[in-house]
Amino acid sequence: MLVQAWNAFVHYASFHLPPEPNGFYGYNALQQLAYFSVVFAFAPLSIVTGASMSPALVNRFPWFTKPFGGRQGARSIHFILMNFYFAFLHVHVILVVLTGFRRNMNHIVMGTDDLRPEGMIWGFVGLVGVLIYWVGAHYVSWYSP
Repeated sequence: MLVQAWNAFVHYASFHLPPEPNGFYGYNALQQLAYFSVVFAFAPLSIVTGASMSPALVNRFPWFTKPFGGRQGARSIHFILMNFYFAFLHVHVILVVLTGFRRNMNHIVMGTDDLRPEGMIWGFVGLVGVLIYWVGAHYVSWYSP
């Protein structure tokens, strides 16, 4: 699997889009490793390092930050993981756009394989909803601490 992932990486790094058949297609080895890493490695580690930065948790359970070298070590690991998320997000969005934005949005949002605009529209509606929720949560937390 690692050899296949490396070959896929070289293919992407040479700015060649992968040949994909029409319709739904399977993930290549590099995509499988990337999604597995984000879901089963980076996310749990982010949760634990985020909790390790809490003074209340560290005061109650002083052993909790020892595997990370203390609170500053947990903060550093958390920052590195944030950069991994940022890189993953950028590569993911760029590939979704370059390999057929409308069809990919239908795959992601609607679960269909066509070129209708519904997936794109509902995807943008969802993003606007998240933005409104974020602004509201920021407002509430700022003015009602």
